Amino acid sequence: MIDPILSAAGGGPQSPHEMVPSQDSASEGLKTEPDENILSLVNIMSHDLRTSLFSMLATLKLLNRGYYGKMDEEVAHKIKELLSNATRLTGIAEECLGRTHAVIEDLEVGVGSK
Repeated sequence: MIDPILSAAGGGPQSPHEMVPSQDSASEGLKTEPDENILSLVNIMSHDLRTSLFSMLATLKLLNRGYYGKMDEEVAHKIKELLSNATRLTGIAEECLGRTHAVIEDLEVGVGSK
């Protein structure tokens, strides 16, 4: 199954604005509008992932600093790899949260101005 968020025509991720097609009464063509349910799910998922990743990062940092004792060189190297990957994933979760909040704010501003 292809993930609609990750499979755009150009191969990159789609923005939440491009996720759900809807009929435009003025132009008879299809236009895309964000689906509030999808935005809510992405927001919740990103928040939950970020929360878990922060907890994991804290533990990995303590391990990396030797708080729980000395480690073999091979284990220390693996901990550094895990710390790097967890930091990268946390950044991705933060970016998803930021984009979702921006789209939600755009929707709220658009509804308030009508």
